Amino acid sequence: MKEKINLVEYIGGAFLLIVAFISIVNLTAGLIGGIWLLFEGLFSEVIAGFLYSIFGHYILGFVMMITLVFGAPGTALFEKQKYILGSIFLLLNQIVTIGIVYFSVMYVFGVAVQLSEYANYIPVLLFAYAVSFAPWAFLANEDKKAGNQNAAIMVISGQIGFVLGVILMLITGQGVWVSILFLVGLLGATVLNIIPVIGEMRTKKTLHTYEQQ
Repeated sequence: MKEKINLVEYIGGAFLLIVAFISIVNLTAGLIGGIWLLFEGLFSEVIAGFLYSIFGHYILGFVMMITLVFGAPGTALFEKQKYILGSIFLLLNQIVTIGIVYFSVMYVFGVAVQLSEYANYIPVLLFAYAVSFAPWAFLANEDKKAGNQNAAIMVISGQIGFVLGVILMLITGQGVWVSILFLVGLLGATVLNIIPVIGEMRTKKTLHTYEQQ
């Protein structure tokens, strides 16, 4: 038991370090990219990106209310031990969530990258990356404070895939890598979030069977 507790603490500590590191990277990328673009003369674009970074979570939070259509019934079905039907609703909830995160990030990133027509490509990529993920990082942090780390896992995994995609894009010249690896990162987070749910489902099912005996 002691070894399991230590393992959980180790994973939790590693997760916090990753969150802290990515937060620093996001802030640094946004500051460097934004200041650089200001020197390039793109004042209105930087201000627009800054405003989206600060207030974008209100818009995205409202859009995310759509997921309650599947999430709330799925949770209720799980509590009633209707695991199969509940799993279907939670899967639909996850698909909708991934879709919202994916299209919002790719849209904002695509719009921001168009600034490369007027400025150096490096600050554009840094600024576009930071602005695209800023509202989601805020929402994930709020969920984490409430005791839910699923959103944080999704954002972190998505960012890792996104950054790897950008690196491959710079190497190969193929922008499709950003879309592919970002989606892979989001799907990977889904798997990580589902594993504990399956474990909890099995535990409850075992306890329910034991109580009936």
